[in-house]
Amino acid sequence: VFASEEYLTYVNTEWNDAFGFFISGPGFAGPYAAPPAFPGGAENLAIVPGTTDPITISTIHPGMNAQYYVDSPNDPTQSFNGHTVPMSIAFSVQCDSLYHFKFAIADCQDETFDSGIFLEAGSFSTNLIELETMSNFSGSFTDTLLAEGCTSTTLIFIRPTDTIADTISLVIGGDIDPTLDLTGFTDSIIFPIGVDTVSLVINPVVDGLTEPMEYIEIGFYNVTVCGDSIYDSLLLYVVDNYPMTWDLPDTLLTYCIQNVDQVEVTNFDFSIPPFGVDWSFNSTDNPVDLPLHTINADTTTYYVTLTDGCNQSFYDSVTYISNQTLVIDSLQAFNASTCDPPDGLVVAYPSGETEVLGIAFNHWVNADSSAFYNASVWDTGIPAGWYYFSIQDDVCTVFDSIEVQLDEAPIADFSFTPPGGCAPLDVVFTNNSSDITVLYEWHFGNGDPVLTVGNMGDQSATYTSTAQVTLVAYDASMCPASKTLTIPVEPCGCTDPDAENYDPTATIDDGSCFYPLPVVVAPNVFTPNGDGDNDLFQLDAQNAVSIELTIVNRWGNVISISEGPNPVWDGTTIGGGIAVEGTYFYKYVATGSGGETVDDHGFVQLIMD
Repeated sequence: VFASEEYLTYVNTEWNDAFGFFISGPGFAGPYAAPPAFPGGAENLAIVPGTTDPITISTIHPGMNAQYYVDSPNDPTQSFNGHTVPMSIAFSVQCDSLYHFKFAIADCQDETFDSGIFLEAGSFSTNLIELETMSNFSGSFTDTLLAEGCTSTTLIFIRPTDTIADTISLVIGGDIDPTLDLTGFTDSIIFPIGVDTVSLVINPVVDGLTEPMEYIEIGFYNVTVCGDSIYDSLLLYVVDNYPMTWDLPDTLLTYCIQNVDQVEVTNFDFSIPPFGVDWSFNSTDNPVDLPLHTINADTTTYYVTLTDGCNQSFYDSVTYISNQTLVIDSLQAFNASTCDPPDGLVVAYPSGETEVLGIAFNHWVNADSSAFYNASVWDTGIPAGWYYFSIQDDVCTVFDSIEVQLDEAPIADFSFTPPGGCAPLDVVFTNNSSDITVLYEWHFGNGDPVLTVGNMGDQSATYTSTAQVTLVAYDASMCPASKTLTIPVEPCGCTDPDAENYDPTATIDDGSCFYPLPVVVAPNVFTPNGDGDNDLFQLDAQNAVSIELTIVNRWGNVISISEGPNPVWDGTTIGGGIAVEGTYFYKYVATGSGGETVDDHGFVQLIMD
């Protein structure tokens, strides 16, 4: 990938940064300078596909060869304004020949605006059979992590030529029995003439057993055109198909009539996505606004059907309970000026009984005389309508009434960013309450005092552990509404005691662990003649928990494969034979405690002296 700060301002100007990939050796000749050992000169392979033009900001841009250009004005490194798509360079070489490569980039005319080249790690290699994977699942599982009865993957073997028939034998390892635990598996891949790609679908079997994660290693050997034998492999992991998990409150309580309350199904962390939510009131939203209640609706149950990525269905419900709040808008005052001042206030009941009270307006009866209400509990449970009272003394009886009306209820709502993280976590809260609210109480749940404000401005707080935050919103009549959310906070760090940066206080591994790389030293000669002196070819390894050692003879045939903390070769071959004197090729892959691998190869001389 070629990238430059000069895009697009300096296209077709003298500030024309360029890149070159020069090769010299047998089969190549060109006008560019090469070392004295290559008198034919060097050839530039970094050219625009289908042309002889070198790659510069003036040969690849939106106005020329635009299919190879990508604009990147928001590059987070603030380094480059544009770059090319990844471009492959392929060329043929001759075995046992020497070649010289040179990479060059030109910063033309100025030192102010830079250009750069990005080379894919490990991509400078010969053309061998490739192994790729492609999963049927696009959620949290990957193409190498499968679930029984739910996800599968396709192994894709790609070879560079299809002119001959070929068969590749697979080397199988791991704790999975491929004949019992997998369907569609075979231990060899057959390439017919004219076919360069063969697919193998791997599908885990549902065995009904509760098991830890299992794995299978699938490997094979490539033999290059120069006779080198190269091993390649991949790992597939299989877990059980476990049921879906979620959280949903059993009940919701609304405090004011006509509240719009919201419910959310949460905590799918240990389930297989994607997830589906289907409510009984024909909504698939999550979170979802519950339907508005009418005045006479006290309790309603809503049902929800949940589905996971394996098309499994699960069921739950939430009961919505209405607890209506009374708001008194008006009161008609009675006029007792024609009566003597009463000794006490008397409420007259429909039965004819009276009660002398020390305070006015204490007992009330509704229009059909079916119930009495005490003024001290008028803030809950009272429907709208007309209410009547009477007061009597020794001379006069006075009647009056009030009409109870219900205002629109407030709605408390807020959100926060970030959604969670490691301690200490700085959180910003955004107030999304309804516009009829006039007063807010923030209960941050982290030990900070309750904050009372009269505006919807953002608030902030810092958390060292998981906490619940509650916002209480009041309207002008001090009718309350509230919402509570949980702030997930965890101490994060490296939780592996084997890592160099182990943090014993961390509860969640943040992926920061790093481990010492394995260090391996191999001898170049050994004498397996049974005299007790240098009888074994043995690696000197440090920081390695496992080593795979492969021995190949001069014709590319594998004669020994061993694996363990420190495998050895005693000079015998697969099948129990004795190797003859001569030079052998070895390759090892050493794995450290953190999964880091170091591989290398070389030659060892076997002497039967």
